[in-house]
Amino acid sequence: MVVHVSTKRRWQDLPTVTHETKSDRTRARILDAAAEVFTEQGYSARLSDIAHRAGMKTGSLYYHFDSREDLVAEILHRGIQTSFDHVRDAVNAEPKTARGIDRLAAALRAHTMSILEIGAYASAQARIVGQVPAAIAKAHQREQRTYGDYWHSLFEQAQREGDISGDVDLFVVRMLALGAMNWIAEWAPLAGRRGAAQIADQTVAAILDGVRRRTD
Repeated sequence: MVVHVSTKRRWQDLPTVTHETKSDRTRARILDAAAEVFTEQGYSARLSDIAHRAGMKTGSLYYHFDSREDLVAEILHRGIQTSFDHVRDAVNAEPKTARGIDRLAAALRAHTMSILEIGAYASAQARIVGQVPAAIAKAHQREQRTYGDYWHSLFEQAQREGDISGDVDLFVVRMLALGAMNWIAEWAPLAGRRGAAQIADQTVAAILDGVRRRTD
């Protein structure tokens, strides 16, 4: 399933697209190609290279995206959107009686799996986010804060229920956790035959073991 939205819209307002059109598939192909090329070349990547990677003429890009800036904004947006959707679905799938620590574990696993799924987008974000125009950077930061607030609520619930040590700084641990998970896209190709599930399990264990409240 592919969901495409304007970067100006809120997460809660995102529509769900259940049937892909030919235009949807082409747009997704362009985004996939652009993520790879921006990772390789940075923000100044040539649109002709992106078009070539997507298997089309350069002029055809403008049928789907108004400008380089529009394409870049969508890549940054799609990276966060995909992870947020994965995480929220995983958390909502937990039983209503689930403890906060279990919801947090589900979120950590889902985010890790999403990064492994969209590695090119995560890598592209890391490569170009410091080079994009101010307006794009500002919109991206707003979305990051929204996603960060969601994660804070998960950590906060687990701490409030006593499963995370009371002396843990939730801001610091959240930033460390997200930074570590997002970086997986960079080293995953070196993981050999380790599967996504194995990497996700190790990630959950390492993060939660570091913040869990100790009992005598």
